[in-house]
Amino acid sequence: MASRATKQIISSALRVALRPLVRLGLKHSLKLMDLFELLKVVFVDVATEELQIDGSASSASRVSVMSGVHRKDATKIMKSAQPVREPQDLISRVIGQWSSDPRFCTKKGQARTLSIDGTESEFAHLVRAVSADVAPYTVLYEMERSGQVERSRSGVKLCSQLFLVPKGDVETGYTMLAEDLSDLITAVEQNVIDSGSARNLHLKTEFTSVDRKAVPEIRSWLLQEGSAFHKRVEQYLANYDCDIHSERKRPSQVTRIAYGSFSAIDEAMPTRGNRS
Repeated sequence: MASRATKQIISSALRVALRPLVRLGLKHSLKLMDLFELLKVVFVDVATEELQIDGSASSASRVSVMSGVHRKDATKIMKSAQPVREPQDLISRVIGQWSSDPRFCTKKGQARTLSIDGTESEFAHLVRAVSADVAPYTVLYEMERSGQVERSRSGVKLCSQLFLVPKGDVETGYTMLAEDLSDLITAVEQNVIDSGSARNLHLKTEFTSVDRKAVPEIRSWLLQEGSAFHKRVEQYLANYDCDIHSERKRPSQVTRIAYGSFSAIDEAMPTRGNRS
């Protein structure tokens, strides 16, 4: 049970964290009642999941007590609940497999051009190595649309090994936002609350008085250098991925590791003073 002081600290943190989400909602005409109804559903969903993790029966009464949602509302939400699919970045997984799996790389470890004709093409095998639930041509279309691949006479080649959301792709962009928020909160919780000695990376570099004329150069540098470092992270973690190295005996337990980074250039905000 969290102490009163801890609850106050978390409440203050949530107040700050909710501001950009509320601002996002206001920009897209979402009102308080829209978010209130959504929050009730989320509270019921998460309370149900937590009870199941603990091995407890997830009755409407228990969910109501745990979440604070009225029992009638909790019952209605639980009866109408649809299976929640965790958002997954399929394209980035395909790119990671392509650029790391020896079956789809050159001897020098570079992603090679893959054939695309037919259900048994090399590209089809690549997609099926990641997921059997999605048609390879659907993935190919999306990767062409986002400029990740380019067709040639011998097949299709990978243009970029880093997945960037294309302009105007609202669904993909906000799905990545949701995933990143979830991962960041998990990392912070493990750092602050868990008693173990293991630590997660959580760093931020900020300068508040940068000449705006330098913004294009800085933006380009951050994108280039950040992409290069992510490639190093990808190559390192790929050595331990059981799906990429399918020839190895699969261990009884596997885990998920995520490494994320972002740059933000807030030209609309006034200077807030230097932070030490």
